[in-house]
Parts: sequence; C-alpha cells; structure tokens
Amino acid sequence: MTLRTLQIRPTNDCPATCGTCGDEASSEEMSVAAVAANLDHLCARYPIEDIVLSGAGTVARDDFPELLALLHERRFRQVTLLGDGAHWTSHAVEAIAGVVHRVVIRLNPKLEARFVEGEWSDAQDWAGTVADALRAIAELRAAGLVVQTHTELRRGTVSVLPSLADAIDRLDVSAPTFAYPFASGPQDDVLPWPAIRAVVQDVLGRLRHRAPRLKNVPVCALGSLAAFAHRTQPRLYIKHDRQFENHAQIPPFVGLGYGSSCHGCAAIDQCDGYWERHLKAGRIAPPTAL
Repeated sequence: MTLRTLQIRPTNDCPATCGTCGDEASSEEMSVAAVAANLDHLCARYPIEDIVLSGAGTVARDDFPELLALLHERRFRQVTLLGDGAHWTSHAVEAIAGVVHRVVIRLNPKLEARFVEGEWSDAQDWAGTVADALRAIAELRAAGLVVQTHTELRRGTVSVLPSLADAIDRLDVSAPTFAYPFASGPQDDVLPWPAIRAVVQDVLGRLRHRAPRLKNVPVCALGSLAAFAHRTQPRLYIKHDRQFENHAQIPPFVGLGYGSSCHGCAAIDQCDGYWERHLKAGRIAPPTAL
C-alpha cells in the first residue's frame, strides 16, 4: 500500500474523547521549523499528496499564518484541517482561504442524561452545547469553504440526532460523518449498535443528498447501511513525540482489527474491522464473512 496522506498534530490540546489518537491533551507543540523538517524527511520517502492538520488549538497559535504559508508553498493536492468550534475568528477563516481545502468540525452535543419518571431522558438544549461549532460552520460556509462534520454516536448525541441532522442540512455540510465510538475511549454512554441502528438509518436516509458516512461499525453488521460505510484512510501520523522515523501509521488502532471469521470476507477492503471490547460487551454481534 502506497501512503499518500500525512496527518500532523502540531498542537496537542485536543479535548475529544473519541480515542482516535490515544493521546491525553497537553501543552506540547511542534514548532513550524519542526513541521518543515518532518515534511522534508517524509516527503523524500513517501509520495505525500494530502496533509491533515489536527489539534483543536492549531488555529489559535500565534504562528498559524507561518504554518499555513509553509503548506501553501509546498502545493499539496489537498490540505484538511480537523478541529472543533473553538478558537475560530473571522481572521482565521480569512487566513485559511486558498490554503485549506476542507475543514472538519467535531459536532458532538454534550448532554447529561437525566432519570425522569422512571426513564432516562436527555437534556434537549443540545444546540447550546455546540454553539461554537455551529457558528464556525456557518462562517466557514459563508466564506465558501467546504465543511464536513464528525459526530460520535453516544447516548446524548443519538437522543437528538434528528435535530442535529436538520442543522447539518441547513448549514450545507458536505459528507457528514457519524462514528460509532472507539472502544478505547469512555464507554459509559455507548449504546449497543442494534439499539441505535434505526435512528441512525433514518438520519442517513434523510441526509443521503449530503453523502453521509458511517464509521466504526463492521460492514457485516450494517446490512442495507453498508452503502454508507467509510473506511479510515491510511496515513502517516506525526506529533511532538512521534517524529521523523518514529512516526506512527493509522490504521491500525489499538484494539481494532479482524478476527478469523473475517478472512475471506468479500467486504474486508471496505471495513476497518471490529472492536474486541465492543464484542465482549455485547455492543456488536460476532462478525460473519460476507
């Protein structure tokens, strides 16, 4: 497999609980000079065409313009910026024009489940918990930038998923991604896949014209939803403590993979595999070859 994508995490302050990177937030950063040196090193060894910048505070760095200038002069095919709704200003939106090709915003309502009249009920003021993200998406789209969203399918999010889908559609988001939670992150609000399948199916259908994506559920468990399955794009990954030859490669992710029943499956090239922890907890059914 030829790796053509490099993910750079210059700022290590991401507050996400998805478990994608397996990192704790910290103040550690990569300087622009370090990013440049790593680009020189890795681009000489791999045909890097696409760059992914991650880290929630990247756009708030004082040297963010220098980082953008570095990427602009290298003329990569595509530059993607991953982050949340915090730190975005009109100046930051203007700065990325002509350099960043798409922005992916985490859209994860933080809702607290409440026990009301014998049943769990989630607080409905979900928009207030993601106000920064919604504002950032609107400003980025108004500037003509391609915006995607990434939403974890946790208990609170699923409870307001139809309303969230309406906001995604209204804000003209492209290819919104809905991800079943990583098994390496917090699990107390992760519902079994069969329990949320119906609402997810409804939302994916409603957003079909937006080309939605579904991640982290084995293809064999998706049935008619397999058309929405989106496999993680293989990439090199660097951050402050993983540079040069010490770079990482994702996938694989720790705990995610294939079992003996996956060998020979016709859909294996479309699937990231399954989480053993989810399987043991009964959140997904045992995989079966298609």
